[in-house]
Amino acid sequence: MDANKLKNSQYLVPELLRMKINFKLLSLFSLTIILLAFSKPVCDDVWGFYGHRLINRMAVFTMPPELIGFFKKNIDYMAEHAVDPDKRRYATKHEGVRHYIDIDMWDKIPFPNVPRDFEEAIIKHCKVMLITGKDSVYFEKKITNDSIFFTTDYIGGVILRMDYPTFVKYWKKVVKPMYYEDEWRLSGYDLDELFNTSYFRANKVDVLIEDHFSEHGIVPYHLEATLYKLTKAFENKDKATILRISAEFGHYISDAHVLCTPLSIITVNLQIR
Repeated sequence: MDANKLKNSQYLVPELLRMKINFKLLSLFSLTIILLAFSKPVCDDVWGFYGHRLINRMAVFTMPPELIGFFKKNIDYMAEHAVDPDKRRYATKHEGVRHYIDIDMWDKIPFPNVPRDFEEAIIKHCKVMLITGKDSVYFEKKITNDSIFFTTDYIGGVILRMDYPTFVKYWKKVVKPMYYEDEWRLSGYDLDELFNTSYFRANKVDVLIEDHFSEHGIVPYHLEATLYKLTKAFENKDKATILRISAEFGHYISDAHVLCTPLSIITVNLQIR
């Protein structure tokens, strides 16, 4: 792919163009966001510990002059900690999904219907369950360009409409912090405040939200979040955090670019000039 197209891509987060880090490595990240065409590897842990350590070690030698000295002094750290994300895979259910994406579950190339914003992707594919006492029922959910609708025939019928951008803002403020919790529950008070009604408290109704997007992989979104953290670490001149995040960043990029393909994929020469 032409480097200028990569540089001007709408999917390339602005920080990439400002950071003085490995642009060969970052261009691979750009491809992840641009193509969004990676599936869960056919075989587990395809690179293996040796492969991840080798990739990170070799990446150090492609660093720009401003950074190569720093990373060469810490090359053993970069190699050894390249496998940290894999070590966490069995410690938390939230780690495994950071290594792949089954994007063909949601759309076909070039994936126009897959939201580029992580929270909006979850909103689009989540299920919302209305709970009262021992009874529960799923809302029907519909999203248009400017509105989101929740409907059910339960308890005499409910039709809720809200401005979609406002709902997204509320989600990012209230629901997003629940991401690593086992249960995403909104109380009747929360819902009445959100929809400006008294219906939910009057009927003793809560809502449970089920995330059905993350279970199919989130690697492009996690790469963007990791890049943001790395940018902040550079801005704060936090050397320990720079090293830790850089080592893990290399791991996720490697996983995003493999479908049990040969190790020679790392020889791809993509440069942003």
